[in-house]
Amino acid sequence: MIKIYSQRFFALFAFLIIVLSCRGERENGITSPPIQIDAQNPAVPQNLSASAITKNSFTLSWSSSTDNVGVLEYIVNVNNITITSKETTLKIKDLNASTLHQIHVKAKDAAGNISDASSSINVTTLSGEVDVYVSGYSQYWKNGISNVLQTSNDFAVFGHAIFVAGDDVYNSGYVSKGTIDTYRRVAAYWKNGNLNFLEPSNSVQKSSAEDIAVNGNDIYAVGSVSESAPYRYYKCYWKNGVKTTLPNSGNTSYTDPAPSTIKVENNDVYIASSIWNNFYKPVYWKNGIMTQLSYSSNISAATVRCMDVENGDVYIGASGSKIGNVRVGFYWKNNVINELIDCEGIYCIDVIGDDIYVGGNTSSGKVAYWKNGIKTEMPFGRYMTGLKVIDNDVYALIGKSSEYDSSQKVYKNGIELLNFNNVAFTNLFVLKNKNPEFLNKTSRKKQKFIPMLWNRFFCFL
Repeated sequence: MIKIYSQRFFALFAFLIIVLSCRGERENGITSPPIQIDAQNPAVPQNLSASAITKNSFTLSWSSSTDNVGVLEYIVNVNNITITSKETTLKIKDLNASTLHQIHVKAKDAAGNISDASSSINVTTLSGEVDVYVSGYSQYWKNGISNVLQTSNDFAVFGHAIFVAGDDVYNSGYVSKGTIDTYRRVAAYWKNGNLNFLEPSNSVQKSSAEDIAVNGNDIYAVGSVSESAPYRYYKCYWKNGVKTTLPNSGNTSYTDPAPSTIKVENNDVYIASSIWNNFYKPVYWKNGIMTQLSYSSNISAATVRCMDVENGDVYIGASGSKIGNVRVGFYWKNNVINELIDCEGIYCIDVIGDDIYVGGNTSSGKVAYWKNGIKTEMPFGRYMTGLKVIDNDVYALIGKSSEYDSSQKVYKNGIELLNFNNVAFTNLFVLKNKNPEFLNKTSRKKQKFIPMLWNRFFCFL
């Protein structure tokens, strides 16, 4: 009873103090300011992406939202299940393998105002049977986890191709430094991120390694070397650091050497490229012997983009144009040309047994791949720069870029697997199956993605 009376007494006392206080303010001509209500929503979160993707987890990140008062927390929606986070990163775990997750994020302030949802992304957890490698200028990613490429003596790093043999990761490219008068570019490769020069680091010649392959204990890289006075360049390849010049590949005209791609099968070395003779002509070398590829008279130009070798058969993809400047995509099998319908360029190729997979663009500019001539359009992007097939699953690296946006995505059978925003890639990837049967010598070549060759990337000054 005493407790109840005490509570009532203090409540009444507090009420009287409030009433008298308000009366005093009104008597002195003072009016209390109205209570300000925050009704403004925070800005929409931007740049949502996923990294470090495994078979049972991945990490989300996004850019901070702004608010007139301040953001209290973020509401993360994963397959209609909401999770709150005070930070702009969040690890999602305890997931099932090979499962698609649809994700968006909203921002919330202290007043309970909630922003509109961010752009949604799809993330598929890995199956546990493959590793996905993506190569960038200064690093490479394995299943979304970054690995830095080593540099030396203030050189800038420009990685390009990637090859995986067993547990070892090889990258090709070059390092460079200096101004116009002192500029140096030196061909190099990296093994598990460690730098190895292919040309002397103080060389005045400019060189680059454009593709790389591994056969047993032998490391092969293909590229070009150029000189400034007088200007000339030639194509070459290095085997364990020893250089061999490719015959009929030199030129003294001021043209950029077209990039090259390399394959090694049964100790035979295959290299495909384009050489300049008033215009670029498609060729390939087998053990140093050059074959010029033929094409019909209605094709006015052809540039080699990619190559694969399967049981001694040579497949080379290209883009070109017909009379009238009509763009066209085609590939050769042992120098027999095959033109694709509704295709304006082939940039990737992978041959598995009797099945020929090529990737490129349709005549309307859409990204697509063709299996034995049958087209499958992809749901995203402006260009395909990687294509690999394992166990009938088709993996593709697709990108789009503009002055406002740049993104790269890896798809598996048309479903988004990895998503990268605002990251500079050299446009290739490799898949290595963890099953030991995929790691033997005879099937090791199938671990390598067939890269797209970028003429603009290997410009020689």
